[in-house]
Amino acid sequence: MRILCTGDLHLGSSRRRIDPDMVVEGDKKILDAIVNVATEECVDYVFILGDLFDSNEFSSTILASYLDKLSKIKKSEIYIFPGNHDYKINFNFNNITVFRGWMQKDICEGITLFGYGYQKDNKDFNKRKFDKKGQMNIICGHFSVSELQRKGKQNNSEICLNTHDIVSWEADIVLLGHDHNSRCLKHEDKLIAAYVGAPYNIYENEWVTRGVLICDIIKDEISLKIRKLDCPEEFKIKAKNEHTSSEIKTRYRTIPVGEYTWELISPININGKG
Repeated sequence: MRILCTGDLHLGSSRRRIDPDMVVEGDKKILDAIVNVATEECVDYVFILGDLFDSNEFSSTILASYLDKLSKIKKSEIYIFPGNHDYKINFNFNNITVFRGWMQKDICEGITLFGYGYQKDNKDFNKRKFDKKGQMNIICGHFSVSELQRKGKQNNSEICLNTHDIVSWEADIVLLGHDHNSRCLKHEDKLIAAYVGAPYNIYENEWVTRGVLICDIIKDEISLKIRKLDCPEEFKIKAKNEHTSSEIKTRYRTIPVGEYTWELISPININGKG
């Protein structure tokens, strides 16, 4: 089984401070690129781990045009796990299944998907117990992990977990949205969880390779790889601050949490050279 995983596209973001028509054209290019990769990789499923859109307020016409592009992914089922930015949007469209709160689905023989779609008043997601039925289990959601937050950055308590919450779920793999860096959680060589990361980096000096995450599940083996996506020229902006190689490596360092480690999946690029 092969899954294309992505999230945090923030389509329609006004924070780019460019012409709204350019935002739409750039968004469409990103969606076209994702459709192309899904087709090339012959994926069975597409998982979108929240914040596909930057806001709950969205033109119905543009929304329909974006979802129509996603529906071009043939022979694949699309699952959306809304995040804190887009949980009110109506995603009902063709081959798209949307998770609201906790839901579960047997997606193929021997594999159960548990997913959480953001709900503003739901506080018990980190205490969730799962009926795993003795088969492979995938858990998906848009969550903030406290150990990965930079100092001074405000945590959203409504989506905040810690590493041990994730470990306690005892899933075969946990796939996460919210952090824009692609990271994986490991215990020694065992893969436990992964942030799928944002599909592109808008800064001219891209510090890490961005893309979509391809998750292969063959029998009991799970592997991950990044398929790079280039940022549309419409979205390119210059970073406000220059950083030294040492600062960049520190920012994207391996983060230990007891006997577990969060490791960057994407290669680090220094001044565009990876």
